[in-house]
Amino acid sequence: MPTFAELMDRDDTTPEQLREALRRQRERQENTWRKKRQEKLSYSEKPPDADATKLISGRKKKKESSGEQLNIRLNNAQQEVLGKLTDKLGISKSGVMKVALMALNQQYK
Repeated sequence: MPTFAELMDRDDTTPEQLREALRRQRERQENTWRKKRQEKLSYSEKPPDADATKLISGRKKKKESSGEQLNIRLNNAQQEVLGKLTDKLGISKSGVMKVALMALNQQYK
C-alpha cells in the first residue's frame, strides 16, 4: 500500500486513492497513540518499586512552617551539625531548624 506522499508524487492517482491513503495514515497515527496511552496506563497500574520510593522520598526538600514554603538543602557538614544539636538538645531535627529560623528572624528584625 503506497503512502499519501508517494501517491502525491504520482501523476495517475485518483482522489479516492488519496482519501484512502489519508484514512490509513490517520488510522496508523491513532493506533500508535492508543498503544502509547495503553502503555502509560499499564505502567501506572504497576506497584511502585521499593528502591524507587526510597529515592523519591529522599528528594523531598520542601518544608512547611507557619504557612510559608521553605526550600532547605543541607550539605553533609550541615547535616552533621544538625545531628549533633539534635542529640544535645534532645529535640527533633525539624525542631532545631525552627529554633534556628526563629533566632535568625529575631536577629534581622
